[in-house]
Amino acid sequence: MSGRPLVRHPHATGRAYPEEGLIVHSEKGKYHITNAVGGRVWELIDGTRTIEEIAGIIENEYDVSLEQAVSDVEEFVAELRKFEAVL
Repeated sequence: MSGRPLVRHPHATGRAYPEEGLIVHSEKGKYHITNAVGGRVWELIDGTRTIEEIAGIIENEYDVSLEQAVSDVEEFVAELRKFEAVL
């Protein structure tokens, strides 16, 4: 785990919808569709929160254990890094 805040790539933008999320990387001309939790995680990536802080919010909002939330957020952030949406 990293104690550094997560930062979005300047060319990546996204939006959360009730059932899914959409992240677009305008420079690469690609998009990534995610589930509702992924859309919420994207909203929480604001340059001030760490994986652990985001996982704490997910734990409370989705009634999962902190361990599960950390694991899920780490996995999703790894996907976003491959997509080059997170620096």
